[in-house]
Amino acid sequence: MPGRGKGRQNPILSWLRDPAHRHWRLLLYWPFYLAAYAAVGRLGGRIPPLCTRLPLDDGIPFVAAFIVPYLLWFPFWIGTLAYALFAEPRLFRRMMGYFMLTFTTAVFLFWLFPTSPGLRPDPVPGGGLFAALTRFTYWIDADTNACPSG
Repeated sequence: MPGRGKGRQNPILSWLRDPAHRHWRLLLYWPFYLAAYAAVGRLGGRIPPLCTRLPLDDGIPFVAAFIVPYLLWFPFWIGTLAYALFAEPRLFRRMMGYFMLTFTTAVFLFWLFPTSPGLRPDPVPGGGLFAALTRFTYWIDADTNACPSG
């Protein structure tokens, strides 16, 4: 094939091998983590989870509007990682090290000891945007392997 000599390398792989861009390879962790998290979450129906609910939990009212700070957490940490990825590679490597250590440890522990706080109201009371966002979040993320949030 013309132009495809043995000495020619894939430009993406060459770019990732460059010491200035090696930290981008750490992004490969996320597909593996998400697959492991989903797989461990499916164990919830097969292995009885440990209930992490405490009597104190019964005194906490359900407020649908609290879904907003819960959901804002995700763009916050993704945005922080994105900033570090582009602007502060050394910080990005350190942050990813902590994420990889803590998230992998959590998945491993939830595989050994599945948990379920059993705190979700069924059905989610009320209507409106906050209740709809809460129902959507509950649909995406099962009530398993949550500690302490439910």
